[in-house]
Amino acid sequence: MFRKLKVLIISWIAVCLLLTGQASWVQAKQAQEPATASIVLNGTKLEMLPGVTIPIVSGSVMIPIRMVVQGLGYEVKWQQKEQKVTVLALDKKIEMTVRNEEAFVNGLAKRMTAAPMVISGTSYIPLRFVGEELGLKVGWDNKSKTVSLDSAMPAAPQQEPLPPVAAAPEGPGLPGGTNSGGTTDAAPVPAPVTDAGQMKVETISYADNRLIVSTSEPVEPKFSTMSGPDRIIMDIPNAVFSTSLSQSLVTGGQGSIAVNDAYVKKIRYSLFSKEPQSIRIVIDTTQAIPYEVIKEEAGAYYVIIDLNAGIANTPVQPIGQDGKKLVVIDPGHGGSDPGAASVTGRREKDFTLSLSHKVVQLLSAEPGIDVVMTRSDDTYVELGSRGTMANALGANIFLSIHGNSFPQNPSVRGTETYYYNEACRPFAELMHRHLLGASGFPDRKVKSKSLKVLRDAAMDALLLEIGFLSNSEEELIMFDESFQWRVAQAIVDGIKEQLQVQGQVKQQVQGQLPVPQTGV
Repeated sequence: MFRKLKVLIISWIAVCLLLTGQASWVQAKQAQEPATASIVLNGTKLEMLPGVTIPIVSGSVMIPIRMVVQGLGYEVKWQQKEQKVTVLALDKKIEMTVRNEEAFVNGLAKRMTAAPMVISGTSYIPLRFVGEELGLKVGWDNKSKTVSLDSAMPAAPQQEPLPPVAAAPEGPGLPGGTNSGGTTDAAPVPAPVTDAGQMKVETISYADNRLIVSTSEPVEPKFSTMSGPDRIIMDIPNAVFSTSLSQSLVTGGQGSIAVNDAYVKKIRYSLFSKEPQSIRIVIDTTQAIPYEVIKEEAGAYYVIIDLNAGIANTPVQPIGQDGKKLVVIDPGHGGSDPGAASVTGRREKDFTLSLSHKVVQLLSAEPGIDVVMTRSDDTYVELGSRGTMANALGANIFLSIHGNSFPQNPSVRGTETYYYNEACRPFAELMHRHLLGASGFPDRKVKSKSLKVLRDAAMDALLLEIGFLSNSEEELIMFDESFQWRVAQAIVDGIKEQLQVQGQVKQQVQGQLPVPQTGV
């Protein structure tokens, strides 16, 4: 009897241990394979990265740090040795460490509901904590396991319908043909207003160590600096972005200009607050740099942050104001705007940048001329910023360099020169003469057209269509280095003749090409 009782007790204990083990295994399994969530940002569901899920840990939705960059548009740094994640926004620096629930926001300690973690080699951070610290409105639908995020950017206002615009005629004679990515800007069409009656930031650009901001009205910005990392901050109160600038903002409500030179890494800007509305612009510098603020009025209102005074071995004399003439060279298109595609698939933006660099190199050797480029690499510069940048710098000449295209008729060839202001016609004829002599392409004449990039410029301004990328013969020649040097020298000669300046002896151009036969 006692023996049977002992067997029953042992059996009961074994069953209990088995059940307890199963429960522990289920809990462990649930911990290893947590529930997953989806994320909706401003009404759009974010695409998941391949092979990556969105786990829910201790009630907190965790997201990969790569999604913060790709989906939300913020800068993230990962320090492998310290297992440390840093998220950078315009006004926030959030520092987190794997397996540590304590975070630091602008140096102040804060407690998170879940610590950052690494799962299968992917680093995860708590979404709600980071989102709320960055000013995002975070919502949760438990039934569908969906996180909703709303950025601070206001929705686009309803616009009055615009009157119909007559279609532009097709065929040769239009700069950029049908695929020039904005060059063929016809007569002005009223732009939609972001916020009627409110001061607007129209353009933001960077050139020659100067940040140039144009506004619709006089403005009194507030300036400050921060360290770790070093940056210069400009806050513009009671302001909104112009419609075109608003459209350029990426997911997360931020825009940026990539610089990556010896002094500046990047320019960032966003709507900083909604009530009252204000805009923050940040210059991420490589070190602490003193700066000078300049305000100008030249058809619009400008605020310029000049870093030259704080950069060692850089003359503080403003460009173009030391007796030299100032020329702004604008390589057409760039970045997300490739311009026209050539017959072999090459891009207009690459041609214009290559030729423009040669023009700038030659102009830089001229003692009486200063030169600035609207872009020096493959970055996008808003069309409205190009001419206004030249205005803000007080330029004497603005040249926008392009390659033409008319794919409907690949036999079309030739060089065209465009102007907008009638006062620029003599300069256009002068420059066109130099271009024809260098290119040897057919003469497609000097033409007047209301192009935005020219309308915005308040000085002698031309748009140069060197040749047709849609024509196989001209395309082959246009990408040739010796041809580009020859055309660059012709452009410099035209500039010097217009400015009536003496300069260097012409440089010899190697590998002269045979001049092609004229004809359409």
